[in-house]
Amino acid sequence: MKTTINGKEVKLFTRNDISVILTKIVNEYLSKGFVFAIDDKLRGSQGEEVKIDLTNDGGKTIHRVWLTSDFIDISNRVLIISVKKYLEDACWFSKGELVYQRKFYSINERIDEKGVFVEFESDYKSIRKIQYERARNKYDYDFIMIKLSESCKSVALKIIRKRKGYKTVKLDDIENIYHRLFYGYDFRFFDKASFSIKTVNQSYNNL
Repeated sequence: MKTTINGKEVKLFTRNDISVILTKIVNEYLSKGFVFAIDDKLRGSQGEEVKIDLTNDGGKTIHRVWLTSDFIDISNRVLIISVKKYLEDACWFSKGELVYQRKFYSINERIDEKGVFVEFESDYKSIRKIQYERARNKYDYDFIMIKLSESCKSVALKIIRKRKGYKTVKLDDIENIYHRLFYGYDFRFFDKASFSIKTVNQSYNNL
């Protein structure tokens, strides 16, 4: 899948494409004699979406394949495939020797969409610039998000706890809340996945 931006052909990736790339990396290690490393000391979560441990020396050295994510801005994020080599038990992302990394920048990851990504930040910035211009020219208020005050978190907490998997969320767990004009609200957390709630159904053509 491809698109053209300012005369340049840009390759687009879906989440499935990224999954295929991740699988190829793991298969390449397995073809070289690596096996999956299974050890209680390697358990734990650091916000990764995927974490695969491989070894070819009985666990003395770990090659960890990570898929992590981070927000680029308030409505898009970057998925990062990294491979790090560890010579000690604590395989924290901040440690280890980076042996491979590839980034995929989301350009349309909205609610109920699986997302489309580009590989280079320069392409992401070019596309986002066009998106913002179209949003401004066509009154696409879906791109306009307003950060709400801290006092709103107390009210939002009752709504958040009604969502499956968020019943034990505390006030301090909420990072930010955004009002997406003519759509609804986005809830962001420090240690949980963000989610959105649609509260209006208004056609932009009626603005």
